[in-house]
Amino acid sequence: MKTKKKTFNSKLSLYIILMLGFCLLSGTVVLELNAAQSGQNLKDILQQLTTYKQGQNDEIILKFDDYIRKHRKSPESRAVCEEELLFFLDSDATLEAKMEACRHLRIIGSEKSVPVLEKKLLKKETTDMARYALEKIPGISAEKALLNALSKTRGEIRLGIISSLGQRKVADAVTPLGMMIHGSDVESAFAAATALGWIATPEAVEVLVETLSTAKGNIKAQTASSLLKCAEKFKLQEHHK
Repeated sequence: MKTKKKTFNSKLSLYIILMLGFCLLSGTVVLELNAAQSGQNLKDILQQLTTYKQGQNDEIILKFDDYIRKHRKSPESRAVCEEELLFFLDSDATLEAKMEACRHLRIIGSEKSVPVLEKKLLKKETTDMARYALEKIPGISAEKALLNALSKTRGEIRLGIISSLGQRKVADAVTPLGMMIHGSDVESAFAAATALGWIATPEAVEVLVETLSTAKGNIKAQTASSLLKCAEKFKLQEHHK
């Protein structure tokens, strides 16, 4: 009798395990089907995003944002998303679509993104989106990319690079920015004085103080404004000590 009961219990246990496995498998299949039907696959979403124009089909932007938000917490998922976005940047997608990709690379991007973005810094059509991402990507390589672009650009592109160096507070930019205040066009000099105020290191203050004694007009006014910004930063730091 005990043998029969033991055999019955074994069969029951096996049946329960098989049923649980079936349920789990079914659940996985359902989830995969639902994901496919709802378009929650990054490659599918990016394919739909390829022809995106601002103000048109904003539903795909919501899907895109939702997907990245759900997958950016895991380092493995972030890496996969980053790779897909970098591939997308070299596609024939619209500039608006690529800007959306850079908006997310600003958050999930790593040093792996830097070489791709650095190439786009020097082109008028893509410099803004590349700078936007590089301003927040952690690591020294992103800073170096912006610094390297500073000496290779002119006009509006260079003004944007100067702004990004300031927003990122790149300490190594102090010397080249100081040189631009004294030996460059008025627009670049003004932008450099502004950026030094954001960087606000002791070295930046030194450059601004030297500039204040020789600068004129708008450059002098902006230099004074940047020094005040530096003073506010140092005062805040003292307050939190």
